[in-house]
Amino acid sequence: MGIVVLKPAGTEEEFARLAGQRHYSIGRHSDNDIVIITFYTGVSRFHCDIQVSPESVRVLDKSSSYGTYVNDVQIEPRVPRELVDGDRLRFGRHFELDVVIQGNGDELDEANNTKTTVGDKLLSLFGLR
Repeated sequence: MGIVVLKPAGTEEEFARLAGQRHYSIGRHSDNDIVIITFYTGVSRFHCDIQVSPESVRVLDKSSSYGTYVNDVQIEPRVPRELVDGDRLRFGRHFELDVVIQGNGDELDEANNTKTTVGDKLLSLFGLR
């Protein structure tokens, strides 16, 4: 797999780049790799993982309170679900991310694997910060 880019649904704004062979935790708690600070209910403290490997990209719901959805279909908790380019992730009722998979993995070293606070970038994107 190449680099996985997560974007707020329906935008071209990039706020998270995932690469390498690892798991990325997503949720409201500051211990996650991707921290989502949102105005909406529906994102749990430890909501889900995105697992990136050379063979695939998968999402794993961590038994979140409001569920994780791929293309409007709720995934089963604790059962990995493969993601493909163009999929839309939804956490709870409102928070959506578009999945973009770029390249074939040759550019993995260039990906930014640092902690991302999605709320900060979304506030900036919508001119609230």
